[in-house]
Parts: sequence; structure tokens; C-alpha cells
Amino acid sequence: MDLCNWRGRPRSSHNLRRRVCPSRTQRPSSFGGAHRDASELQDTGARIASIRDAEMKNMDDYVRAFSEIGPLLDNYDRHLQRITDLYNEARERDKRLLRVERLYRRPHLTNWESMSEILDITRALSKVMRQETSIIQNMALLRVGTNAVLA
Repeated sequence: MDLCNWRGRPRSSHNLRRRVCPSRTQRPSSFGGAHRDASELQDTGARIASIRDAEMKNMDDYVRAFSEIGPLLDNYDRHLQRITDLYNEARERDKRLLRVERLYRRPHLTNWESMSEILDITRALSKVMRQETSIIQNMALLRVGTNAVLA
């Protein structure tokens, strides 16, 4: 611990209480990772949405768009899994019996339930987008097979 006052400046010698400087406190590594993963999940989701919302006029446009979405979905699922793992870890930590905070506050069960529902819905949407991508790829293969038979 550093000897500092509440502004992060060195303490004078007359006040010997030890206190951690706010500027020097380290957050757990998962804290920064959660924000980074959430931000990257949001960015990837926005890229997927912009590709899906683009005006597609024919089958080639759909095939091209959904071939771009495939790798983005892999990235999206990886970040979603990381966020889910952090959520589960935090929820388990909140359930522990010997936490001092539990004596002073009630657990926020509705927050945990809401977050759980949000993660479930997000996973379901990802699964649907994967199915759409698979269907479009199958349609493209069917189209190529049909064109080969006709030629």
C-alpha cells in the first residue's frame, strides 16, 4: 500500500494512517476484460447488423453478405461466451455465504435474472443467424448444382 492522502498526494508525517491511492489501485484483470469483450461484442454485432440490413437484390448479394457474416459470428460467439463466463463467475461470487456485503445489502435477484435472460436471448439470436448462414450457403450450393445440370 502507498502512503497517500485522498487526492493521491504523499501524506504528511503527522497522519500515519495507511491508505491506498486511488490512482494506484488495480482492478481485477477480469474487470477490464469484461468491458473489452462487451465493447467488441457490440462492435461485431453492429457489423453483422449493417451487413444484414444492406439492400440485397439477388441471390449473389445474399451469398456474399452471409459469407462475410460467418467469420463475424465466430468472433461474436467467442466474446459472448467470455461474457457469459464472467457473468456466471460474478453470480457465483455473489451467492457465497461468507460475504460481508450480504449482511448490509440484499442480493439483486432481478438483475441476475434479467442478465441471464438477455444472455439467453443473445445466444438464441446467434443460433438463428448461424442457421440463416447455413441455409444461404446450402442455397448457393443448390444453385451451383442446378446451373451445372442445366449447362
